[in-house]
Amino acid sequence: MSSLRTILVVGLLVLFIENSNAKIVFSLYQNENSNIYVMDDDGENMRQITDTPYYDKIPYWSPNGKRIAFIRNPSLPDQRRDTNVYMMHADGTGVQQVSDTDFGIIDLAFSSDGKKIAFTRRLSAQYVVDLETGEVRQISRSHINQLDWSPDGKQIIYVNDDHQFIDKHLWMMDANGDNPHAWTKPNPERNVRYHSYPRWSPDGKKILYCELELMPVEIKINDLVINRMGIGHFNYLIQDVDEGGMQRLDIPNNWYCTSLAWMDEGRSVLFSAFEYERDRNPHHPTQIYKYDLTSNLYTHLTEGSGADWHEDALSVSPIGKKSVRWSEIKKAYTGR
Repeated sequence: MSSLRTILVVGLLVLFIENSNAKIVFSLYQNENSNIYVMDDDGENMRQITDTPYYDKIPYWSPNGKRIAFIRNPSLPDQRRDTNVYMMHADGTGVQQVSDTDFGIIDLAFSSDGKKIAFTRRLSAQYVVDLETGEVRQISRSHINQLDWSPDGKQIIYVNDDHQFIDKHLWMMDANGDNPHAWTKPNPERNVRYHSYPRWSPDGKKILYCELELMPVEIKINDLVINRMGIGHFNYLIQDVDEGGMQRLDIPNNWYCTSLAWMDEGRSVLFSAFEYERDRNPHHPTQIYKYDLTSNLYTHLTEGSGADWHEDALSVSPIGKKSVRWSEIKKAYTGR
């Protein structure tokens, strides 16, 4: 009897391990809608955890890895509703609407303790919602996008979009919205006009972000030639928060960045990008990659966008199957 019990426990433990390695969450656009998926660090064992006709995107793990916050656009052909912040368990169950606005949400970020979410309404203002009380507080009225909360909970870094399509640079502010100030600036010599997707390192000492260099472009309309600045090179950068030291990642400069995240406690970078074709041919689908900061090599994981990573192996099961926790299995079959 003891041997049989041991076999059952070991077998269920193996099954649990196979179902609990998901560390990466991302969105994937297919068949005219977008859903949320999870997968292992190597891109294997991909599982879909939302299955709706809506457009689910920009997923983020909560700091403890038990929940996922994301943005959902519930618009269907016969209705019109705005995007809002939603949250669910790691296995896709228990979906709850967190924000309620008719202006549309474009980005979000968890506080380091997981008790709050900061979010931005489209071209409007920034708010923080307390997940325990439901209280919503406005912290800024600037045009802000792509925000990230510092690990110590004291600051938020974001893309300042006040100039609307002319310059977009990284700014910081206190978590309550006070003391907004520029962190990156234009570089006219290299025509650097855009910075995007900032992410704090786990130790709070570095910022990962993308930079865009513009290039002169000639547009010919019959005999008329128009000169303007167009999309040029993309640079993937890691910069010290205080000292200014910078590292440029060895990623092709025609890969259009669509998301960034840290992996492996700061030893790797998770990014999504698509190959930008300057001749205006259709773009390639957005892909997700892992970049090793020691070897400076990147590995393709899968098609998708908006990827985020969490440190611990997580209990995530495919749609339609219950999530199983090892503590429950052990108690059921060992009595302890």
